[in-house]
Amino acid sequence: MLKKSVWIIIVLFLASLLFNCSDDTARRQRMTPEEHAQQLKKALDLTDEQTGQVTKIYTEMREELSKLRQESGGDREAMREAMRDFREKTDARINEILTDEQKEKYQLFQQEQRKEMRERRDRRPGRE
Repeated sequence: MLKKSVWIIIVLFLASLLFNCSDDTARRQRMTPEEHAQQLKKALDLTDEQTGQVTKIYTEMREELSKLRQESGGDREAMREAMRDFREKTDARINEILTDEQKEKYQLFQQEQRKEMRERRDRRPGRE
């Protein structure tokens, strides 16, 4: 009985380690529109009004993205192309509500996000 309990504890411990060490990408994909907006608010010093507008943009983006996934029918290349256009459209909408100073910060923020994404991609197993 004691042996069985020890194995259960070990399995639960390993499962918790795997859960806590999961890739940051998965957490980012689960962020709500409000969390995304708060992230930008902090990075760009958005006003409350701008934060509300960004939340609305991200909410609409999430709904549109869901439709894109359904329409792609599993075609990864079509989805990749649609996502590129989709990101450009979203960035343009966000830029419309930013001040010139915030636009500069937004560009830097995006560059940093891309850099982190490349680093995560390069750390994946099977990448050299």
